Amino acid sequence: MATENSLKVQLHKWEHEQVRPGETYQALLCAVFQADRDSLGFNRPELAGKGSELSDRIPSLESLVARLTDALTNVQVVAL
Repeated sequence: MATENSLKVQLHKWEHEQVRPGETYQALLCAVFQADRDSLGFNRPELAGKGSELSDRIPSLESLVARLTDALTNVQVVAL
């Protein structure tokens, strides 16, 4: 088990999804909360690296917005 100060740091990282608890802590947390791994979100896909994947998509999304904006300037409004 971690020291109290170390555990506080770990809890902060878990709460802010910077890291996930290891297997031992996952088992302990399931016991404390009387919940299974799915209920506590331990079986969700990892979040690490998602920011860089989204950053990589920004140029293509900006290009799409520019094309749509250009297309909209060519649309004529018809009064009914």
